[in-house]
Amino acid sequence: MDYVTAIGLGFPNTQVHCFGDPFVYENVQWVSGNPMPSKQALDQWIAANININRTKLTVFAFRNRFTQGEKIAIELSSLDNPTAPMDQRQLAAKLRVYMADLHVATFVDVSHPDARAGVTELEQYGIIGPGRALQILDTPPTAVELSPFN
Repeated sequence: MDYVTAIGLGFPNTQVHCFGDPFVYENVQWVSGNPMPSKQALDQWIAANININRTKLTVFAFRNRFTQGEKIAIELSSLDNPTAPMDQRQLAAKLRVYMADLHVATFVDVSHPDARAGVTELEQYGIIGPGRALQILDTPPTAVELSPFN
């Protein structure tokens, strides 16, 4: 959760404006109302009030859970080879559909059965390494990764 949102939720009588990244305390400036809480007070409020069960990540955050090598492997595996066996061509098509869906998504809910199945299949097909699916899906989200749609 960014500082502007935290102030709005936890300190509603404090009016602030942000110049730049709202996750950087120094970018938040007091406008009116009660005094602006300290960075330490805000960090404590965020830690106490963030819902750890939130599972909707920004698409960028979701993609960043994959290593560069994994992203390249996904991309290469999605290329169609007209001379390949049909099962390989179908996998390549499935990956292209998966990437197209990700391209237009507003967020990725890592608890959704389709998202879990897709990442698990990447591991089953050897595109990502053993154990990586659960790492990608079950690592608790950081505040920066969370979508505002949680």
